[in-house]
Amino acid sequence: MAIDGGVQIFGIPFYGLRQEDVLDGIASSDFVINTKKAQNEPLPLVLQNNLSSYQSAPYKYITGNWDDKQQISYTDYAVEPSKRTLPGTSHVYPWLTDDDFFQPSLIKLDYTLNRDCYFDGNLSLSTKDVDDNDFLLPIKPLFFKYFDVEDLKGKIGGLPKFEMRHERIGGNEALTAILRIPVKKEGGFITLKRTYLKAIDNNYAYDRKNDKGYFVNIAFTFKPLPIH
Repeated sequence: MAIDGGVQIFGIPFYGLRQEDVLDGIASSDFVINTKKAQNEPLPLVLQNNLSSYQSAPYKYITGNWDDKQQISYTDYAVEPSKRTLPGTSHVYPWLTDDDFFQPSLIKLDYTLNRDCYFDGNLSLSTKDVDDNDFLLPIKPLFFKYFDVEDLKGKIGGLPKFEMRHERIGGNEALTAILRIPVKKEGGFITLKRTYLKAIDNNYAYDRKNDKGYFVNIAFTFKPLPIH
């Protein structure tokens, strides 16, 4: 599916855009990450599946609006961001998605942190039959290339920029992490999610096929630096 403005017949380009027009289009995309930190390289786009933006306020992709039928698969982001091809196009340009921001596995603590001293990731209990023990935040270091710790604690569009929901899915204990990344579109953000199920027999290898992570219970005491 070509969504970059070109026309293809049996996969063969019928006409194309000038390279400078393409680069200008990418640089002005609504999906460009919105960061206050200075970067010495092109700002990446942040993409998600199932965007479901309102037709009255669509997200501009490159030369046209994002087509929500466009699916992002692991093979699209299996290489490092700078070598990725933008989905639905033939253009190589850096872009990021959930796998770049979320750890493949997660640690659950056997106690509750002091919420006055430590940031709990806006943890909420979505069902009554789960405990209130805390989890370590499953955020990869790449997040802090573009944002600060305070950004995790803030809000966007009236919603937490980061939150975790402790729940049960199909009877299984689970933790869903939600990260909302601000992008260039005015007031816009991309919602990235990853669900972690309780590991069985401490097998916490990431399930790539079903896009599921796993968490393990760790019984230990440690003293992370407080986040004020």
